Amino acid sequence: PSAAIGVIGLGVMGSSLCLNLAENASCRVAGFDLSAEKAHEVSERAKREGDLPFEAYSDMEAFVRALVTPRRVILLVPAGKPVDSALEVLGRLLARGDTVIDMGNEWFQLTETRQMRMAEMGIHYMGCGISGGESGARSGPCLMMSGSPDAWANVAPALKAIAARTDDGACVSYLGPGAAGNYVKMVHNGIEYGDMQLIGEAYHLLRAVGGLSNAQIAEVFAKWARGPLASYLVEITASILRTKDSLAPGADLVDMIKDSCGSKGTGKWTVQEAAEQGVAAPTMSAALDARYLSSLISARQRAADRLHFRPAVATRRAFSPMVWLARGALALVCNWMPRLGGFGARMIGWPLVQGGSCLVNDLEDALYSSKLCSYAQGLSLIQAAADAKGWQIELPELARIWKGGCIIRAAVLDEIRVALGRLKSPSDSILLDKNLSDELQVRQAGWRRSVMRAVEAGVPAPALSGSLAYYDALRQPRLPGAALVQAQRDFFGGHTYDDSTGPARTTRSGSPSPHPHAVGSRLRPISSHAAMRGAAPYRANTAIRRSSTAAHAHALSQSAAFSAGIPVPAELGSCDICALYYILT
Repeated sequence: PSAAIGVIGLGVMGSSLCLNLAENASCRVAGFDLSAEKAHEVSERAKREGDLPFEAYSDMEAFVRALVTPRRVILLVPAGKPVDSALEVLGRLLARGDTVIDMGNEWFQLTETRQMRMAEMGIHYMGCGISGGESGARSGPCLMMSGSPDAWANVAPALKAIAARTDDGACVSYLGPGAAGNYVKMVHNGIEYGDMQLIGEAYHLLRAVGGLSNAQIAEVFAKWARGPLASYLVEITASILRTKDSLAPGADLVDMIKDSCGSKGTGKWTVQEAAEQGVAAPTMSAALDARYLSSLISARQRAADRLHFRPAVATRRAFSPMVWLARGALALVCNWMPRLGGFGARMIGWPLVQGGSCLVNDLEDALYSSKLCSYAQGLSLIQAAADAKGWQIELPELARIWKGGCIIRAAVLDEIRVALGRLKSPSDSILLDKNLSDELQVRQAGWRRSVMRAVEAGVPAPALSGSLAYYDALRQPRLPGAALVQAQRDFFGGHTYDDSTGPARTTRSGSPSPHPHAVGSRLRPISSHAAMRGAAPYRANTAIRRSSTAAHAHALSQSAAFSAGIPVPAELGSCDICALYYILT
């Protein structure tokens, strides 16, 4: 035996990680792949990149024999059945005290099941979230480890040697027993979904509302990458928008890409787990929904001919020429003096200026604020799961290791880390930190104007608007709509409700009927109230005939809600009545 560590799976990630280990962990590395051709390619690459100490195998028994004991094996194969197949073979070849590290994007409960199964054989099984993509695997990833403490002590030196590094140290951390590492990586990917969707919505607004070209938008993102929004995703966005298509001379690459987003499951798992833990995650949910909607290309193309946009211009007045003159004047001021122009827009109370520096500055505020909300939701979910499962996850440590190597690395993580250290309770949202809340207060007006622009222009911005609704809901001392929903639940289902001044009560005074007509009932069916008022019966066909008017009113209602700071989601859905009630009150 000569190899100190082995890697199974020599695909894009596995081959890059092998070479990283061979170069930086000061040890010989063995790699295994079922494809002899792929194994040979990685061996040749190791020679080209400095004759690195690496051996490749396509025979599993020979691969295991090449490892010094106690053996350390990293799995980088697709999640699910391929992992189980590899473990079935390894279970016959490994010995007690050996360690297997699964670095795939695996569902955390499967990792826990495998840990118990391998423990019966005396083999340590660790779950590890790895972030950074191909380049991160080669030059330094972010690693989120969990499993046996003894196994961690055995593999820590090698993993710390290959991880990304910042001024605060190696971007690798042991997060505790069980599958905490897989769970944290899953939520990391959910935050990543939200961040990418927010950037996509900002890009859509800059194109559709601001009328900017890809080259101009690239300059905007490049500018943002040098400020508070500095992050890996913002940096690569600027690079992508500058890239030309090699197959279509003169065309921008982004314009030639099919507008359908794929997903591999971690975003869906995050949203599912948020629902399971009872944690609101509207930014990540909106991002997932947006990917599903993007895949409905033929349906969207058919709908474009039927579902017409009707603008709802909130600034239309009797003296419309004066409004347009004011718009033009403010546009000039914004281009020359953005701060003064933004102040003028705030004084008027509605974003008259659609393009120019005002739009860019407002979107910077919206993107920063929504990004904070996305992190807040993800960290709240991790804390809720840690409390439920007994994991001792240090959230400031996550902010530290996410600063380097991973896809969601961003300058704002420094502020988040400090905020997490100042919170009185681990369950508190980072948005309650004084510095971050003060920052949101300053950026709030631009955030609201950005969402209003999207609503008024008919540009879908579910993540931006969902983040704003999340912020607005958190800052409400009382949610009247929630009280109404609970009253409705009790009215038709007898669920009772908590009286704010006393014990649990019911709207139905003990009546078993879902439509209580008995004397003494606190509430009566809506139909009986309508009859008492002499109201006209509901007519569905009238609502259908007036659908375009309804869409117009819907846009105006949303714009009014966002302007007033009322937490109304982008799609009102089944809470139409409650949202209307809230707006009116």
